[in-house]
Amino acid sequence: MPDNDEGCFLGLVLLIGPKALSLETEFTTGKDSVNFSEQNLSIKETVYNGMLGLRSSFSLLVLDFHIRAGGHIRKRELETTTNGVAVKETPSSYVSPYAGGGVSIGMGPLQGNAGVTAIFIGRPNSSDIEYQYTLGLGLGF
Repeated sequence: MPDNDEGCFLGLVLLIGPKALSLETEFTTGKDSVNFSEQNLSIKETVYNGMLGLRSSFSLLVLDFHIRAGGHIRKRELETTTNGVAVKETPSSYVSPYAGGGVSIGMGPLQGNAGVTAIFIGRPNSSDIEYQYTLGLGLGF
């Protein structure tokens, strides 16, 4: 069992075009670290994600619903320290398709949003799917 587990995840989404069919780009980064003092082991991971795709939205009163699909790329950096000796790895980046949906609520430029996106990573099995859940605030222009 780890002594402590710390993480941080930040992201930015940019939509260009009309709500019915817009271009979306998304960038997220996350950092995670886990320490196992009894084994004298620490693991730090930094992940960079990029998405480029299409989004279609429609409104119903104060709710906006959307569906999205496109391509996802991920870059990982992993550092494992055992007994004071650090080993850094940068596994290969790979591109995977994604699809998802969500809902936003609010009026004017400030909105709260929630969604889920399935990333079809295909690693190690071709049927592997990674789910990304989001909850956040949006600022519109």
